[in-house]
Amino acid sequence: MHTSLQEILAVRGTATAPRFDIYAGIHKGARLMLVDLVSSAGRVDPHDPASVRQLVDKVEAAADFCVSHLEHENAFVHPALERAQPGTSQRIATEHVEHERDIEALRTHARALPGCAPEDRPAACHALYHAVSLFAAHNLAHMHLEETEHNAVLWAHLDDAGILAIHGRLLASLTPA
Repeated sequence: MHTSLQEILAVRGTATAPRFDIYAGIHKGARLMLVDLVSSAGRVDPHDPASVRQLVDKVEAAADFCVSHLEHENAFVHPALERAQPGTSQRIATEHVEHERDIEALRTHARALPGCAPEDRPAACHALYHAVSLFAAHNLAHMHLEETEHNAVLWAHLDDAGILAIHGRLLASLTPA
């Protein structure tokens, strides 16, 4: 999927009042987290146990966030999309299953780092850096599709009050933590 900058700006640059974007806030946070994770994986000092531990903890936190985010989209947004236009969420639901596998692979790789032999840790850290980078890239493209194609379906079939009601139910399901 390749979308030009002009196409992206055309979607956002309409003269009508902006609609409520159910993805905007959480996806901005997810993008920030993913960029920070890639940056951290690129900066890790494989010879410093504290640096490696920080990276492992960051991968774990990102993995937890991503799993939770997938669960919320699956439980709240996808059913609304399917009611509005059956089949709409199928592609993204399939990607969510792939993301879950990728998340667990990242966790497994990160958890193994502290136990790597010192001479093997630089290569293992570098491999994790590449894996995290690809995971971030896939997620950035995935979020773009949700924000354009999925929002278009929501906007075509629901008013902002309806979309806000979905958002409200999702937020009410969250714990304070």
